[in-house]
Amino acid sequence: MKLVRKTVVLLLAAAMLLTFCACATGAEKTVLFSYEGTDFYSGTFSYMLSSEKAYYEQQFAYINYYYSDANLGWSSVLDEESGMTYADAVWESLVLNAKRMVVVNHLLKQYNLALTDESAVSTIEGYIQQDMEDAGGNEYELNLAYAEYGVDIDMVRDYYLNNASLSVLRDYLYGDNGTQKIAADAVRAAFDEQYYKVESIYFNYYTDSNGTTLKTPEGLTDEAVAEYFKENYVKVRHILFKTIDDSRNPLSDEQIAVKEAEAKELYDQIIAGETTFDENYSRSEDGGSTTYPDGYVFTYGEMVEEFEEAAFDMEVGEYRLVETSNGWHIMCREELEEDDIDGTSISGSTNIETACETALTKQLIGEQAEAFYEQLQNGEAEFADGGDDAEYEYDAGTVFKIGEGDEAIEKAALDLETGETAIVTVDAYGVYILRRVDTTEEDFNAKYSTVESTLIDEAYVKYLDSFVDSVTVNEEELAKYDINTAKSLVIA
Repeated sequence: MKLVRKTVVLLLAAAMLLTFCACATGAEKTVLFSYEGTDFYSGTFSYMLSSEKAYYEQQFAYINYYYSDANLGWSSVLDEESGMTYADAVWESLVLNAKRMVVVNHLLKQYNLALTDESAVSTIEGYIQQDMEDAGGNEYELNLAYAEYGVDIDMVRDYYLNNASLSVLRDYLYGDNGTQKIAADAVRAAFDEQYYKVESIYFNYYTDSNGTTLKTPEGLTDEAVAEYFKENYVKVRHILFKTIDDSRNPLSDEQIAVKEAEAKELYDQIIAGETTFDENYSRSEDGGSTTYPDGYVFTYGEMVEEFEEAAFDMEVGEYRLVETSNGWHIMCREELEEDDIDGTSISGSTNIETACETALTKQLIGEQAEAFYEQLQNGEAEFADGGDDAEYEYDAGTVFKIGEGDEAIEKAALDLETGETAIVTVDAYGVYILRRVDTTEEDFNAKYSTVESTLIDEAYVKYLDSFVDSVTVNEEELAKYDINTAKSLVIA
């Protein structure tokens, strides 16, 4: 699903932008922000807020649809340490960017700069024309639609043009002939500090780059899969005395104490031979005990930690009393049967035999990589292209920016000195053997424009923010805007 955002991208967007909107009955010309005689009106702010809110509510809906447990919304916490919500972050970012826009407009006038890019102007007119068609096909209907957000056609056009003009001031300051052009030495220093290069040998788990078809390594036999199952899976039945309700909220202290006493009493009776586990199995408060009457068949990482540790530590036929976040469990480890491998995982999404084949494939390929790594360490193999028949893929060297690569690979690479090697397992993909190598002048030249552009963006934002504290704010007008009464932009 592709989300289309019908605004010109703000080059200054160093922080997340979201929107708020106040109700409006027409074009609002009340000054909201001003700097050195340049004004920014409340109607423009209202439209800006509405446009951004519509976009990010699309994002929330998209994420919540594909990740059903996300429940992302305005009150969701974005920063656990500060307690900042999405709404808080949105408001701060939006007000800051509106202030920056006032500063930009003032500087454009001061330096006598204007947008001359005809394609950008044409694109903006296309946005307005599309809105006009959506609103009914004429300027009157469009102005009625825009009036709900405090603007008219001319104000919307100016807003888009102001956004597009951000690049005009940026180029004036930092372009090839810019008054504050970034020095080549600064670009070089940033490249040396932020980029690294690694040569790699990659043992892929899959035959294709999309990760859809697993390889079939030597040793992947039916017998090996069955043995893997026996060594890495257990079967457990349990009688659960729940200490949480159906919403996973803890019961009262008194109720928890009763559950604990009941579990301990029954466990002691079973151990003493006064009753049997089977006679009391129906007392389990776990609905899964009905779905899996013969017991749960599972491997590592599928159960809560205390339950898993006990299961793999127990002997077949042993009973154990274990407390977890779900309650008190009287556990009984059962003998695995051969046909248990034909069942599904406890999530119900994967056939256990398929899961075993996948896990064993990764294990065997990992062992191949480990063996080759040992050969490299002993000088019995070369860090080089092994040819078409090699079990691995070779990369003669790739330049990465710190913070943009796989976390495990990056950590290993940055811990290496030039010429040193390391082996890294990336569970979802395969196993990498890395060798740190020096970047070259060719690498620097290839990344020059990227590094320079990043430095320009940082310098541009810093420059504009040096004026921000001098922007005058109409606090009374600004207080009218609230995310709870905001209206998402819809032109129809």
